[in-house]
Amino acid sequence: MQTDNKIKLLFAGLVDVIYPAYCLICKIRINEHDSRTSPLCFGCFKKIVKNIPPFCIKCGKTMPVELNPASICLACRSEHFYFDRAWSVLRYEGIVRECIHQLKYSRRLSLVNLFGIILVEFANVFLEMKKFSYILPIPLHQTKLRERQFNQSLVLAQALAHNFKKRLLNNVCRKKFTLPQSELTSEKRKENIRAAFGITKPELIKDKNILLVDDIFTTGATVNECASLLKKNGSGIVEVLTLAR
Repeated sequence: MQTDNKIKLLFAGLVDVIYPAYCLICKIRINEHDSRTSPLCFGCFKKIVKNIPPFCIKCGKTMPVELNPASICLACRSEHFYFDRAWSVLRYEGIVRECIHQLKYSRRLSLVNLFGIILVEFANVFLEMKKFSYILPIPLHQTKLRERQFNQSLVLAQALAHNFKKRLLNNVCRKKFTLPQSELTSEKRKENIRAAFGITKPELIKDKNILLVDDIFTTGATVNECASLLKKNGSGIVEVLTLAR
């Protein structure tokens, strides 16, 4: 059954890559000059809003220039994060929101290449990738993985791991089924995700620096819970990179 799902997913991905003739957003035909932005047309690609510096040194939020050099945003001053720093590449709005939904819920795998390029370009500029021993995608619970048939955080992490020649960690699992975080308040998110992750072979991460990868940073509850587990099991620096926030 699992093999059948993998074959179906592979076939869906190949069709999606080979025939992205029309922009996923505005549906106009994509011409050869838009090949780098595929499966979006150049016009829609240009509407993607990126997070730009100065960044909050904790959550990665773009800070108003007038507050610089105040480097921690107001929200982070009252939060306790286990991760050392978070980064987010894009603003979770408009076309970015639609594209992430298309990837997660409609399996538009042709977006993986585009998102991978965007992540790698950001990491090259802002992250010190050589300090990380491992890249760890936020895992899905097995129930949700069977339902979705792929983990969007994993495919994003694979693009980074391939480009920077890093090893992907797979010793952290989602042991607790949780409600979708998007449906909950900030406080409920923390409760929902508490003790959701488990770890095997903790000796692998002893004193090792780890980059956590996820698709969206909202309150940071999910990545913070995972970072807490890593730190309690002896990891070194834990930073977070998400596609959007």
